[in-house]
Amino acid sequence: MLLGIDLGTSSIKVSLLDPASQICVASATAPPDTELQRTAPELGWTEQNPEDWWQATIDAIKMLPADKVAQVTAIGIGYQMHGLVLVDENANPVRPSIIWSDGRAVASGVAIQSEIGPENVNPLLNEPGNFTLAKLRWVRDNEPATLSKAKYALLPGDYLAFKLTGEPCTTSTGLSEMMAWNHIARTPSDEAWIAAAGDLSLRPNLVPILGNQGQLTKEAAALTGLPSTATITYRAGDQPNNAFSLGVFAPGNLAAVAGTSGVLYGITPRAVRDPQSRVNTFVHVTDTDASPLGGVLMCINGAGSSYSWLRKSTGHSFDDLNQAASQSSAGAEGILCFPYGNGAERIFNNQVIGGSFQNLDYTRHGLPHLARATLESVAFTMFRGLEIMQSIGVSADTVRVGNASMFRSELFCQIFADLFQAELQLYDTDGSLGAARAAGLGANLFNTPQEALSGLREIKSYKAGSNVYQSIYANWNEQLERKLNS
Repeated sequence: MLLGIDLGTSSIKVSLLDPASQICVASATAPPDTELQRTAPELGWTEQNPEDWWQATIDAIKMLPADKVAQVTAIGIGYQMHGLVLVDENANPVRPSIIWSDGRAVASGVAIQSEIGPENVNPLLNEPGNFTLAKLRWVRDNEPATLSKAKYALLPGDYLAFKLTGEPCTTSTGLSEMMAWNHIARTPSDEAWIAAAGDLSLRPNLVPILGNQGQLTKEAAALTGLPSTATITYRAGDQPNNAFSLGVFAPGNLAAVAGTSGVLYGITPRAVRDPQSRVNTFVHVTDTDASPLGGVLMCINGAGSSYSWLRKSTGHSFDDLNQAASQSSAGAEGILCFPYGNGAERIFNNQVIGGSFQNLDYTRHGLPHLARATLESVAFTMFRGLEIMQSIGVSADTVRVGNASMFRSELFCQIFADLFQAELQLYDTDGSLGAARAAGLGANLFNTPQEALSGLREIKSYKAGSNVYQSIYANWNEQLERKLNS
């Protein structure tokens, strides 16, 4: 059996895959009925307790058939990107994790950039911004006593692997998402890490993205029911992992996600850099020295979270909202939604512009228009990101998505295809299944990525149809520019 673990912001999902048949044997999610807790000690901050991730991982694995769990040989981990987890030598967190959506470290990123200079920033392909090293610098400057207790600075997936194997390590794709990887030299960036941490002592060891990353400890085996012979053979951030899950290996295909955040991820055969660092390039999971591959990522923090907010605020289910949205025509009778209420947005150079509705008329508009405007706005934010990606050489002939979150809505899928004027392909997969398949590749049970994904099944495709959204998007984008410049 292959085990895939998807460490998300809201939950941990695990899946068992039979590598011979490519059939998913079982899946489970923990917590099953609630979400993992997030705290906001101050406005714009977001933290989680890493021990909650570990306990939820144990709980989720224990929901799987014990006899199948006992047959696991290889484990893959996908995880929420850009978080900072500071731990002692026994993998115990010394403070809560500062996760991806936390906006406190922007100034710290600017400090790193200023100190190392353009000659060391340019090979990162990204500005340090609010990424993991910026968060590490913030702790160094504001909580030096806490930092002195730490032995390692890890990403969320590195932490989970440390708990399972006792091995503190990371990968090249992990270092690239931290802003600690020199894409030109293809080595860790000592300059960036030292500017963040003061020295290299907190940096974990480097292991292959695909390959032996450590064997389970007896303690982890006892807690989970996994065999102590099982080995972690793959780990990657959730968006590179999602692209792998969907079979996005080459230029021309895009992977998309419309969950808490809205994400586009495309492949480039060479290192590319957005001069304004609005979209970012990371090491792709199938990158090799012989065939370098970059993954260009565009992320909107406040995307699907806007639809979730509308659901919670109105007391309706997602099915209710989708049905209501279908009762409104394209353009939502003039309502414009700007779904940026989830903190600082990288695409706006880390500005916090907030979420809002515009042109609301109490005598004309109701739930159908609010729901429609929100669906359209998420597609608009992602299309705006695509325009930036295209400006640096990313192409999009087809867009591949999993059958999850907002892409469960047929209306949203058609809006997306019509706006992008590209075929939208919906697949029966998720991050945990992708991590399981990649674990098989890392364990040499599959010879190629294509073989690892041979069991991937397309559910449905949506062809580009109406051009109605071109003018609606143009108006929405014009109003957004006014907001940004006001």
